[in-house]
Amino acid sequence: MKNYFLYVFISLFLFSLSSCKDDKDVVAVLELGLENADFYKEAGSVVIDVKSLPADWTASVDVEGEQWCKTEPVNSGTGVKISVISNPNKTVRNASVVINNGKLNKKILVRQLGTDTDILVSPFAFTLPPVGGTVAFTVTTNLTEAELDVTYPSWIKKEVDTRAATIEIPYKFTVDTHEGSSVRTEKIVIKDKNSNISAEVTVIQNGLDGYTFGDTEGIADDVQLEVVKGEASTAHGGEGIEKSFDSDMSTIYHSNYPFAEGVTSHYPVMLTYYFKENTEALDYFIYYPRISGSNGNFGEVEIQVSTEEHPAFESVTNETNFDFGSKGAVVSFSFDNTIQKPKAVRLIIKSGVNGHASCAEMKFFARNPEGFDPLTLFTDVTCSKLRSDITEEMIKACTYPFFKNIAYYMLKDKYPADFRIADFKPYQHPDIQATINKTGTYSLLDNPTGIFVKAGETLIVMVGETHGQHLSLRVQDMDTPNADGFNNSISYSLRTGINKIVSEKKGLIYVMYHVNGNPVDYDEVKIHFASGSVNGYFDVAKHTREQWGTLLNGAVDGYFDVVGNYAHLTFPVSKLKSTSNGRDLIDLFDDIVYKEQIFMGLRKYNNNGGIGTDTDNRMFRNRMYFNVMYGQGDYMYSTSYHTAYHFSTMDNLCSVDQMKTNNWGPAHEVGHSNQTRPGLKWFGMTEVTNNICSMYIQKLYGINSRLLTTTPSNAYSNYYEHAMTLAFGNNDIFHAKLGDVFDKLVPFWQLELYMEYVLGKPDFYKDVYEYIRVNKDLPTDGERQIEFAYNCSKAAGLDLTDFFVKWGFLKSGSYEFNDSYGDGKVVVTEAQVSALKNRIRNLGYSVPKHKLEYICDSNLEAYINNAAVVAGTATRSGSKLSMYGWRNVAVYEVSDHAGKVIFVSPQSSFTVNTTLPEDYKVNAIAANGAKTQVTF
Repeated sequence: MKNYFLYVFISLFLFSLSSCKDDKDVVAVLELGLENADFYKEAGSVVIDVKSLPADWTASVDVEGEQWCKTEPVNSGTGVKISVISNPNKTVRNASVVINNGKLNKKILVRQLGTDTDILVSPFAFTLPPVGGTVAFTVTTNLTEAELDVTYPSWIKKEVDTRAATIEIPYKFTVDTHEGSSVRTEKIVIKDKNSNISAEVTVIQNGLDGYTFGDTEGIADDVQLEVVKGEASTAHGGEGIEKSFDSDMSTIYHSNYPFAEGVTSHYPVMLTYYFKENTEALDYFIYYPRISGSNGNFGEVEIQVSTEEHPAFESVTNETNFDFGSKGAVVSFSFDNTIQKPKAVRLIIKSGVNGHASCAEMKFFARNPEGFDPLTLFTDVTCSKLRSDITEEMIKACTYPFFKNIAYYMLKDKYPADFRIADFKPYQHPDIQATINKTGTYSLLDNPTGIFVKAGETLIVMVGETHGQHLSLRVQDMDTPNADGFNNSISYSLRTGINKIVSEKKGLIYVMYHVNGNPVDYDEVKIHFASGSVNGYFDVAKHTREQWGTLLNGAVDGYFDVVGNYAHLTFPVSKLKSTSNGRDLIDLFDDIVYKEQIFMGLRKYNNNGGIGTDTDNRMFRNRMYFNVMYGQGDYMYSTSYHTAYHFSTMDNLCSVDQMKTNNWGPAHEVGHSNQTRPGLKWFGMTEVTNNICSMYIQKLYGINSRLLTTTPSNAYSNYYEHAMTLAFGNNDIFHAKLGDVFDKLVPFWQLELYMEYVLGKPDFYKDVYEYIRVNKDLPTDGERQIEFAYNCSKAAGLDLTDFFVKWGFLKSGSYEFNDSYGDGKVVVTEAQVSALKNRIRNLGYSVPKHKLEYICDSNLEAYINNAAVVAGTATRSGSKLSMYGWRNVAVYEVSDHAGKVIFVSPQSSFTVNTTLPEDYKVNAIAANGAKTQVTF
């Protein structure tokens, strides 16, 4: 039979923005060997173990005991000695000793017998699982055992005594299995046969309804090997290889930098780790990448081993290098067979990020031979199913309480497998499709588990065959004041078998199972979370809308995952409860993400630039992730792997009705992630071209256009009015100089209105995006700006030169500015403009029959009907001009005596934001550009 042993991962990889861990981030630990100390009447002392983090702690005695009870730290701070003087009183006296480490405190109850007869028991309460177990306590009394009468219920059995009668009398009982569904509670009573003096021990045994996991303390830890020396073929000053085995995640090994002139990489980089003498065995090691940045993350690595039997280094990877992924993930490597008597391990890094090699920590382990073998009770290493031949007696004989408890629940068909046991799908790493599509990255968290863990809690995670892939857990704490909880996370590597993890953070758990290839070519991995608490999640692929309330009400954390086909939300439970049904809510988020991808042509095309199919297209392989955050001064934003929304927005985002009528925020942030770069995100476009998608979603949902409903400064009615006046009133306008992002947006949205809604070309932007994806990125922002004109002309099958000249794309100019994302410059030369115009002319397309620079959401019908202007009447009141009865007008254009445009408006009534000259003229302009003068 093949043996499976425990794999322990106690180190961590922080996804954080800082390079070191503050003391406030350290998980506080305070564990005591005993919580009671009982003494007979004579003076005495006892030492109780103290496990504390932070290591420094204090012990104090309350006022009741300060005259007779003293404490002092012993054993280098790992124990507290409690001493009492003789008790001259008749009755028992009590005191409390408080242990405090600055973060946590715990009490030890101190009791001392007096001269009168009395009975003390410690501990005096036990809680056991349904499978039963052992109850052991000590009786401290001034009676002999012969004078005591011990009574207990029938389901508790007293074990045979193997000791003599003493003042401190140990008792041990065995608790039977419990097949009932509810908790049962009884008492073991220790009574003086000759009086009414007694003491009680309460025994609580849980029922089979409501799983409680057993004691994890008995699960043995794997053995970490001691590295005594390291050697590196290259290292930067102060970042030598010793920094990778100093047990400090904030320090790193890094290859030397900068490169010498003409050098682009250090590969191969050789790192050698030497173990102390007489090391017995080596089974696996774990690579922890740097906690911030990516420079030097390992890619392809050859692994060699030196042993006492074979001191010369020998490769264990042979012709195939081991791929660490270059993704900044915690990765473990397991040797096919245990390495006996290892002397050293050598890593030869052959590829990685930016030609460098870096490492925060490298830890080496030997499996603990005392680990539980899952196959003694279960069908596989995940402990997810009992063997068919297992009986209750065989389970009772198991000496590992944690697994014994699981087996009993399964035997009685009461184990809650939902969320605890699941098959996890591989997902392509979001970097892959983002690189292909030239966009931002979608989610890393497509595999929520529905499990919540407390800080300092021990997780027992059983993992099935990983098929040679790297898997890890991410614990994410959204409850992060003044910050984004997405960045407050921690990751642990997973390996086949039993993983024991002490989580340094609280939060929801996600399985990180990412591959570089097509996910259909990889197998699912079964994982069993036998500890932690079930928080649950809602998944449209697994749950019905009728299950929404039950699942949400069962959440134990303050946050809940809602998983759709294209979107994934992690929002506060309190806010999600305000929605009538989560299915309706996630469907709306799904719809936004899906329709933006369709708009961008991700379904129309495949990764090779060909026509897409249902199974071969550019659609993202990951969901878009939406999470709540609490950052000061933040509202909403899009960044790597997620979009984040301040808690103050949750009422709207968790309302189905609001999401149908006011979904600009999510559409805008998803638009940021979808921005195709750099071809549609040249400098100054960060808050512009994302809104092509936002505007598209608004129109699909029948929401009024922001370009019509938002009022800019300087007394303009809307942004169409503002942008047209700025652009068409200035023959030298340079598009980059339009100061407001909504002004800059107008021509981009006009193209969509005209191409799809007037000409019936819904694929226009699909083809524009695809052109950028398949063509080489241009080196300057100015070239990208003018190339957009060529791209659009080609996609439209029209010569759009005049349109782009009018809006200042095809104009020479230079503009340097700060757009809140940094400083930059857009420079276009006359030669570049001339060459670009020639390229468009050489396409041989005709010009549009309309003046599309005037189109807007409110005048679409004029363009669709292409009818002549029908004149009406007009009045003037100061600078306010009002037209009545006019039809088929695209815009009204106000000009001075020289014909210079001073104001443009698509409204039938508007106020010119300057003093009208005496000889001003107003023309009503038709969709085809024909002008009809308005008289007043």
